[in-house]
Amino acid sequence: MSPAPNADLDFVDKEIQVLEQVWGLKEEWDQKWERELKKIKFRDIDTDKLEDIIDEYRGRINDFPKEIRKWEILKFLQDVLDQFLKTLPLINKLKHPSMRARHWGMLKSGLGASDLDHESESFNLGEVYNLKLKDSIFVVKFWGEVEEKY
Repeated sequence: MSPAPNADLDFVDKEIQVLEQVWGLKEEWDQKWERELKKIKFRDIDTDKLEDIIDEYRGRINDFPKEIRKWEILKFLQDVLDQFLKTLPLINKLKHPSMRARHWGMLKSGLGASDLDHESESFNLGEVYNLKLKDSIFVVKFWGEVEEKY
């Protein structure tokens, strides 16, 4: 004779499954960033592809019910993705052919990143992201001045 179904146990089982899905998504993003994305060489960065990857993760977050999307871990992951997305237009500007050595020099100086070597084989997306370009008032001012001249 099998035990009678227990509604509380069913609820807990479903909650555990959702927790595994949510934390699995977060772990998947972390691994994708660590093992793949941050290692992309600067010259090979394709912001359109990166945007597609971000959109895919954002879609997966939005697939969760509204109540689950309010969980702190999903809000945190959404914020990470949003911040990354905001960096992509700045990366496009860095990769633009009009970006000259003097511009890189001004940028390195303003960011306090004098050891930055944008032509190095080791210069990659992780390093660009660590510059926190989107948070720098200097960068906003820098791009405004550069764009005024062109």
